[in-house]
Amino acid sequence: LEEDVIYYLYFRVTDICGNEYITPTKDEAPMLIKDVSPPVADNVTFDLYDYDEGGWDDAFTIKANIPDDVGFEYVSLLYSYSSDNKEWSGWESYGEKLSDAPFEWDFKAGDGNGYYKFKALIFDAAGNVVESPEETVSVTLFPTTLVLVLIVLIFITLMVSIFVVIKMKKY
Repeated sequence: LEEDVIYYLYFRVTDICGNEYITPTKDEAPMLIKDVSPPVADNVTFDLYDYDEGGWDDAFTIKANIPDDVGFEYVSLLYSYSSDNKEWSGWESYGEKLSDAPFEWDFKAGDGNGYYKFKALIFDAAGNVVESPEETVSVTLFPTTLVLVLIVLIFITLMVSIFVVIKMKKY
């Protein structure tokens, strides 16, 4: 078979009783096309849901928008992390491989504050794999531990100050 050439499959089937079926027309014949070209993923985009730029949340939803003309068998999400937007970790797979739209993953920023790059890997039935363009987001987490330490230190300072003032009034 030549690539991207349309072929039609005609059947002639005879059963044990002598009944015969012949594909009557080209419209009823299954169409075959050999396609081993990798899919084009240049126009894949990402949407982020429940993501607040400059907010304090570490969980959001990533949706890969894959056009209908991109042939695929399944899609996988990869991410990379950087604390300074200069040195990046290696790419890691995230979540499950999805074979049906919508291509959404609930992402939890496990590495904490910093920058995250995302890209989709698109696998087709012929075994080709292509990468989508990358999307970078900045994640800032609420410093819960530091705020609790600050509250405890303020409380201790207030208590010590009250104690000192009471002792000073007695003398």
